[in-house]
Formats: sequence, C-alpha cells, structure tokens
Amino acid sequence: MLPLYHIIFSTILCIILYPFIGNNTLIVWSASIFIDIDHYFWYILNKKSFNLFKAYKKYKQQGFRHIKYKFHIFHLIELLILLGLLSFYNKIIFYIFIGMLFHCTIDWIDLYMNPIARKQRTWSLIMWIKRFT
Repeated sequence: MLPLYHIIFSTILCIILYPFIGNNTLIVWSASIFIDIDHYFWYILNKKSFNLFKAYKKYKQQGFRHIKYKFHIFHLIELLILLGLLSFYNKIIFYIFIGMLFHCTIDWIDLYMNPIARKQRTWSLIMWIKRFT
C-alpha cells in the first residue's frame, strides 16, 4: 500500500482515538507511518543506493514484483508480539504497538486483495528462513 493511503487511514484512526488518548495519537500516527522505513532499508541493501526518491519510485512502479521474498523487519509478526508484550509495561510502547498493528492490518487487507503480493511478502522471520531452506 502506498504511503499516501497509510497517511489517510492513520489520520482517520487518530481523529477517532483523539478523544480517548489525546496527544498520544501523535505516537500512534508516527508509528503507523514510519514503520515503512524498513522498505527503504530493504531497497538500500538490495540496490546499494541511498536515493530515497528512486526507492519510492521503484516501489510505486513495480510494487511487489521486483523483489521476491521481501524481508521488512518492522512488519514481522514476531516484532508485533514482542511490542504487544512490552506494552503491558510501558504506555509509549503500547501506543507504538497500536500504530504498527494498525499499519500491518491495513497492509494485510491490501495483500488479501492482491494474491500475487501474498506470495512475495514475508510476515514472519520463521517463514522467511523456511523459504530459503
């Protein structure tokens, strides 16, 4: 899903949450948007280029077709589980968890509607390792 859609959906979520959590919606919103930095990290590792604009253009044009078995560290279910557990001990981590979970949920919905992408996206470290063994 393109960043613009994440920004729109995350903004709507934060408008809904604002009466309940106040300014902490900024943490939720930031976590929901900046989780995608791992796409840029993946681009850097694979293309050996730090050009953010080329990375965005590449993802926008080719989506999930250009790299098989992507590994996006901030989208892993293991990280979400870890943050979920840590959120019992820290309120800020709880808001980060909510933002990242929301982001991943709308990504999962988007992937459900795009069967080709489902085969190329890895949501688990275990799944990613299994594909190479």
